Amino acid sequence: MRITVHVKPSSNKNVIISTGGGVYKINIKAPCKEGKANLELVKFLTKEFKKPVKLVSGFKSKIKVVEID
Repeated sequence: MRITVHVKPSSNKNVIISTGGGVYKINIKAPCKEGKANLELVKFLTKEFKKPVKLVSGFKSKIKVVEID
């Protein structure tokens, strides 16, 4: 299953804000430098969905597509 995610890096905590309109809005603690926010996003979603997650597209964008097995 693929989902679209709008990420806000450098937030106070990792949290899913909303899922409206088919886009997950997620705050991530890690900064967007050197791919840290991407790694934190994958770890966070893996923990939340309890399934392997990988980033498919949007490596340098706030809008990303992730695949959940």
